[in-house]
Amino acid sequence: MAKRTVRKKTPAKKTRQNKKTAAPKSVKAKTGIASTREITVATKERKARSKRALMIYEAGVTGVQKRKFSIAAKALKEVLDEYPEERELKERAKLYLAVCERELKPLVSEPTSLDERIYAATVSLNSGAVKTAIEHLNAVASEKPNDANVHYMLAVAHALSSDTDMSVAHLERAITLNPDNRLLARQEPDFENIHGDDRFRNLTVPEEDMDESE
Repeated sequence: MAKRTVRKKTPAKKTRQNKKTAAPKSVKAKTGIASTREITVATKERKARSKRALMIYEAGVTGVQKRKFSIAAKALKEVLDEYPEERELKERAKLYLAVCERELKPLVSEPTSLDERIYAATVSLNSGAVKTAIEHLNAVASEKPNDANVHYMLAVAHALSSDTDMSVAHLERAITLNPDNRLLARQEPDFENIHGDDRFRNLTVPEEDMDESE
């Protein structure tokens, strides 16, 4: 018998598939056009603010020149409050604002009557010139020794200057002349310096509490 030849099966060749890998898309870097635009916008806004600040400042200066100090002060304060970046303008605005504030202070001419002295004393107390207020009030008290209001104002003035003895003495006189001053003194913030003094406490005790203690 003839031998049968067995053919060896050759494995089929694998066909290579050339897979093309997609190249990554190149991301274009931002060219800086946007940032340049932003800078331009910011610059324009800054210039516009500077221009507005200058206009307000000039309005304030004009007000000073025309002696319209209230209007001028309002404009100059706006420069200081709303435009802190304008340093040089702020310094100049401060100088003109000081002029406005000085001119707007009430001027008290030398009083000639008792009523004028009381008014002058009131203005002095409100502005912190306690010594001047006491001088005016002492002059009135020498002419009107039984004026409860004058003694009460003297009590306030001496309390502000931390002279407890004089304050208590005048307050006692003011309450004797007008008992309503007892309640007024108890609510008066200007007596804060002498609140801890026993004499002040006794003087300002409510009348109903005094009746109960008796």
